[in-house]
Amino acid sequence: MKKLVLSLSFLLILQCTLTTEYCKGQWYPLPVFPTYLETSDVKFFDENTGVLTLNYTSGFGMLRTTNGGMNWVFVDTSIVFYDLEKIDSNTIYAIGRGRDIIDRVLRSTNRGLNWTSTAYPLDYAFHSCSFINKDTGWVTGFDGSYRIWRTTNGGVTLTSQSTEAARGEVFFYNQKVNGEYIGWVNNVSALWKTTNSGNNWFQVACPGTNLYQITFINENTGWVCGGGMYKTTNGGLNWVNQSLAPGIPNIYRGMSRFYVMNENIIYGAGGYKYYPLRTTALIWRTTNGGDVWGYQEIDTSYHIGVMGPIDFINNQTGWAFGENGVKTTNNGGSFTSIRNNESLLRTFELFQNYPNPFNPTTKIAYDIPRDAKVKLVIYDILGREMKTLVNNEFRSAGKYIAELNGSNLASGIYFSRILVNEGKDFMAVKKMVLVK
Repeated sequence: MKKLVLSLSFLLILQCTLTTEYCKGQWYPLPVFPTYLETSDVKFFDENTGVLTLNYTSGFGMLRTTNGGMNWVFVDTSIVFYDLEKIDSNTIYAIGRGRDIIDRVLRSTNRGLNWTSTAYPLDYAFHSCSFINKDTGWVTGFDGSYRIWRTTNGGVTLTSQSTEAARGEVFFYNQKVNGEYIGWVNNVSALWKTTNSGNNWFQVACPGTNLYQITFINENTGWVCGGGMYKTTNGGLNWVNQSLAPGIPNIYRGMSRFYVMNENIIYGAGGYKYYPLRTTALIWRTTNGGDVWGYQEIDTSYHIGVMGPIDFINNQTGWAFGENGVKTTNNGGSFTSIRNNESLLRTFELFQNYPNPFNPTTKIAYDIPRDAKVKLVIYDILGREMKTLVNNEFRSAGKYIAELNGSNLASGIYFSRILVNEGKDFMAVKKMVLVK
């Protein structure tokens, strides 16, 4: 295949003055293609080598760089790529559709330079993939029915496992738990989980519809985004809505993609800030697992657009792409957060659950204006403790949402009760009705 070399130059190096109230993060412009429309995914192997998939004005394909994004080479212009999954320092998987309208599972073992692919029948339409090693992975899609498939030979063959948990994003934790792999998949407004490598699936709490990304760092702790950002610490049984820079005005708080560096540090993309006659793209950042989210602002002198795909190779060097790309080599510098803004929450509050009456799930929101330990418990009308949604857990200041699944409860009247610092700082009760 003839390769088209795109010589790219830096248009601007940002000069930043950092303050605690406002800063433009130290991300510098990294233009990719002057007439392109949209990037779909990005993965870097080290500070120099990475691949980027995109759709642009006259086509689509995959670009590769060997100098950190300063120059890019087309390695493919025949496939619309849907999803990339990096396995190790050399191996990467992709799914996509060719110009022949045939969907494929593709694999590279030399950092995206060369690819092998397996084509599937015309009625196959893939959506997402998750691999836990060089051979074993799962793919979601459609072949007349929504379906999740498993492969144990690098995508050469696919075996159907479910037609229920099959429609959206899929993620598998890459370490076995009790001898099996644990995975999650989004199916429109439902979230499904498996604890036996995909052989059986069951529904867990779903914090939103059409999730864009699912990532877990162990069997219990994970995050999903679908407009907002949500975290679980019990494998998806309950989720907490993590507010993105609450109290700071003129911000669109969208989260479309994120990168989990460790249990504390996470970067995200998808938001922007409003100014008269213009907007600026934001990079979200947290240093405590999402209890408090702040943002880094991209300079407005260069048109970036809302960020989407984001990737890091260490705690300093990362890339994000929207209508064009940006790069940081110092973790983006300082960031503006809830702690640096005066418009903080003023009072503790437990809100009425919604919906109410409910069947079988409902959401319970609460505000925490300062760091505290929180307990949220569900009681029946006789005062018996039925479920503990938050068990005396630390919460940073912010807005939270817990979900109650009453599928194993009888119809009737229940009460939610919140205790802050064992009731010393705040206690409140709300009545709920479960109707089956």
